[in-house]
Amino acid sequence: MAAEFRSGDGLSRSTLVNRNVTVNGHRTSMRLEPAMWDALDEIGRRERMSVHDLCSLVDGQRSQSSLTAGMRVFILSYFRSAVTESGHQTAGHGRGGAPSMVELVSSLEAGRP
Repeated sequence: MAAEFRSGDGLSRSTLVNRNVTVNGHRTSMRLEPAMWDALDEIGRRERMSVHDLCSLVDGQRSQSSLTAGMRVFILSYFRSAVTESGHQTAGHGRGGAPSMVELVSSLEAGRP
């Protein structure tokens, strides 16, 4: 659902979509662009993890100021690692020589995708 807000020239609609997620057993909400939600759903399918599990994993390792920011960085890092030469060769995280989810999330904390 898109949120509405007032701007200087009238009523505008946000393109962000709000969803509830459970992070380490606690319910919270995140607002992400539809493309980010699609990417997160795709990562979940590829890794056989729920969005909730992915959010919990990132939350435990993030250094960003918010869970939403941490998830955006995670999504970007996930797909950036897939476009490396080794990522193209293995064609899938969690299989072959691609980094594991824990390795990928840990690399976010260290600042290296």
